[in-house]
This record gives sequence, C-alpha cells and structure tokens, in this order.
Amino acid sequence: MNQDSISRNPIDSYLIAMNKSFQRLFETAIILATVSAVVFGFSDARGEFTTDIQLSLVNGKIETAGGVSTYEPPLDGRVFSRVISRPDTTSPFSTSSPGFASLAGFLQPGEQIRFDIIRELLYWNGSQLTPAVPAMTIYQFANSVTISANDTNGKPGLLLGGAVSNGEVHIHVDYELPTTAPAGVYGLMLTVGPAGTATFEKSDPILVALRRGPTSLNVDQGVAAMAALLPTPVPVPEPSGLGLAAGAAAVIAIGRRRHVQKRLICKTVAEDIGLS
Repeated sequence: MNQDSISRNPIDSYLIAMNKSFQRLFETAIILATVSAVVFGFSDARGEFTTDIQLSLVNGKIETAGGVSTYEPPLDGRVFSRVISRPDTTSPFSTSSPGFASLAGFLQPGEQIRFDIIRELLYWNGSQLTPAVPAMTIYQFANSVTISANDTNGKPGLLLGGAVSNGEVHIHVDYELPTTAPAGVYGLMLTVGPAGTATFEKSDPILVALRRGPTSLNVDQGVAAMAALLPTPVPVPEPSGLGLAAGAAAVIAIGRRRHVQKRLICKTVAEDIGLS
C-alpha cells in the first residue's frame, strides 16, 4: 500500500481533520481567555497589570486609566506596577513598560505630550520606604532624565511626542537601573501634560512602581505605601447652582473613563497577539 492510498483512508482523514479542529479551538480559547482576563481586571498576586498608561481627554484635561485594578477613586487609573529585569548579569535592569497609549482622536495635528517627575525616586526595601540608593534613568530615544532620592522637588521630564495621522498615541520609554541596584520596588511619580500646540491640562499625578527582585518583597504593601503619597486631585470649581449637574457629570465621567479603559485594553491586547 503506497502513501497516497494511506492518505485517502477515511479514518485517517477524519482523525487529521479532528486534530486540526481541536488545535484551532485551543488557539481561539487561549486568545479569548487573554482578552477576557485583561478586560475584566486581570492582575497577578502582586497586582501587576499588563497594559500601558491609557490616556484620554475629559473636559480639557488628560485622564489616565488602566494600572492596578484593585484601587478605587481617587487612585483608580493612577497606579501602575511592573517588573524591571535584565537579560544577563552585565546588563542594567530595564523595562519599556508601561508605555503611553490612547485611542484615535486623542491629539490634533501639532499637539504633543510630555511627562514630568514631581518628586524624588521612591524605594521600598521589602519592609519600609527608605531613600533609594541608586538613581533611575528614563530614556526617550537620544534624550534622558535621571532621578534620584535627592531630587525632592522632582525634575522636568521628557517630550514623548505626538500622534500618528488618526490622532492615536502609542509611545514607550525605557526605564533603567544600574547593575548594582538592590532588590526592592522603585517608584516614579509623574504627570502627563501638553506640549507643542496643545493647551489641555496635565493629568493628576500617577505612580509607576517597578519591582526589581523576588516576589517576597511585600510588593503590594510597598506599592500601597507609595500610592498613599500621591497628591489628592483638586476638584474643578463649578459655578453656583450647578451642584446637581456636577454630581451627575462626575458619575458620567467615571463611567466614560472605565468604558475608554476597556476599549484601550482590548485594543492593546489585540495588537500584542496580532489581531489588529
């Protein structure tokens, strides 16, 4: 019996077809599970969320979304926890996450965004907040800014850039620690604001917490200690007689913010797994 007659055997053909069907179902299930987990607030035991800093404009001000899903207002969408690592013992610790992302229409032609650092580099040693020993450097192409424990007033940050033709932003920077950096959680407090011809207001301060080392560092506790230092947002004054309308607008804004967050997360995941 030759190979052609074997390949035409009905039983063999059926088994091959079934195997391909199961493989497709398995691949589809993995993709759907990934998207569902992210959309509905997936985070691991350390509260490390897998998306970028999601940006939108609400009433002329940058709003941020995403991040650690366990925080409620006024900290929701303002706390981002990631891991910083290195490929070998001679390389610095680095990561390009989180980046900065938006939906289409976020920026107009000529408008750009930047980030600025509002206080010194924070450091959690596994049990308490202490002054950070090494400094952290953030790179955006050929430009960089270095922040240390001594920069109590923060530092001007870097220009992030503008949008693509449809007004969408997706920009990553590189966060880097030296090879001698001790294990712990390192925290950056940033604002995202206007540049170029943009005239909108900057965001409320956000926290980017980067874990260097094992998960036994009480990461959640350290991130929470840093998040507690975030300045409380100052409400925008409303004209007299508009109190009820302001309350309704606040509820609508929260709903819109969460809707935008889910759309951005779905888009980011789709890009990561090659569906867009």
